[in-house]
Amino acid sequence: MTPEGKIKKQIREYLITKKWFIYPNTANQFSMKGVPDYTAISPDGLVVQIEVKADKGKQTPEQIEFQRRWIECNGVYVLVHSLSELMEAV
Repeated sequence: MTPEGKIKKQIREYLITKKWFIYPNTANQFSMKGVPDYTAISPDGLVVQIEVKADKGKQTPEQIEFQRRWIECNGVYVLVHSLSELMEAV
């Protein structure tokens, strides 16, 4: 498993134990460019877009644009490099 894959697994398992609904966003030829790794919904209805990067990985220009547009619409978007960063953000 890649370093990013390990972080994604930790995040998924953590949010599931906290009763969040979480699903992966699949990037393909039909999806919006820059879509983050996960959409997660808290038990009280907060929708969060989650982009996971290993180490200090950086977003692509398309990911930055998705983040900008999502936040512009008052959405919550987090870029994390570890489970602890996610725990601080949510």
